[in-house]
Amino acid sequence: MIGVSPGEKFAMLDMMSKINNFKYEIMVKQKTLIIWGENDQIIDDKLAVRLHCELPNAIIRQIPDCGHIPHVEKPTAVSKLITEFVQAECKKIDKQEFILS
Repeated sequence: MIGVSPGEKFAMLDMMSKINNFKYEIMVKQKTLIIWGENDQIIDDKLAVRLHCELPNAIIRQIPDCGHIPHVEKPTAVSKLITEFVQAECKKIDKQEFILS
């Protein structure tokens, strides 16, 4: 890694090793949007797939030609995905309230 000290690299690798053993489904039950850069060279895309599988209410969206920080590299695409996600969830809530009324 360029510009990273051995101590920083060790700390990051230690943190990353713990991610693989973490039980996400225990903590997150809400609807979740996972946004992933197609060309992320920092974290393997298998983690995104794993998150998607372990979070029962998650959807995953991948941004083409994008690396590890989609909100910086492709802010318009990220904003669009978040807006679509929130609008879809709001429509579901509106329908549920209508049915319950």
